[in-house]
Amino acid sequence: MIRHWSFSAVLLGVYVAIFHAWTYLGREAVILSGVSVSVLLAAGMTYAARAGYFANRWDAFAHAAVILDILIECLAIRIHEGHGYLLCAAAFAGVLGSYRRMLLRRNGFFASLQPAAVRTGLGSGDRL
Repeated sequence: MIRHWSFSAVLLGVYVAIFHAWTYLGREAVILSGVSVSVLLAAGMTYAARAGYFANRWDAFAHAAVILDILIECLAIRIHEGHGYLLCAAAFAGVLGSYRRMLLRRNGFFASLQPAAVRTGLGSGDRL
């Protein structure tokens, strides 16, 4: 199961961590760290795409939008203060998580995690 959520979890963790760090860093450090993290995440996304992580183009696009948000925020916003980024992280997680869960459910991923008796509808006294 972790294979189907690993890049999304890393992306969320990095998003929260980098925005938190920016509340303590100066402008030059924000730009340097933001560009560096964006490049690393883009490389990770390329690796994830080649490994078949994304369910479709929209799934990949949603993840790319989060990376692009990090890049734009580090370049466009001069002062990062407060914790409003947590609301953005929650919104990204809600949209990405619910869409990804729907895609995985549609593709039968969750059914493969259930025991055979649950999948087949057989009880403990039933026989095949």
